[in-house]
Amino acid sequence: MPTIKMCSGKIRISFSGNLSTKEVAQLTSLFSRYRVNIVDINMFTLREELCNLQIICQSSSTTDETDSFWNDIFELTQPLGITYNKQYI
Repeated sequence: MPTIKMCSGKIRISFSGNLSTKEVAQLTSLFSRYRVNIVDINMFTLREELCNLQIICQSSSTTDETDSFWNDIFELTQPLGITYNKQYI
């Protein structure tokens, strides 16, 4: 069965919430578990206890790995009250 690769285009993932150093480390460690390369990372404070973390990444993962990656992001962000969205660029 052939391996299906994810589109090699770039994706901007924006995380928003009360992000501490620990949460940022947990989020970015997910990228290293999969073949998702961080191209650019930017974090800024919108107001007290509300930060925005933007990561531009590129992946060469298979479709199954990509699904697992998004599932892991969902499972990590939900209990922390962090929202995220993705945009293909």
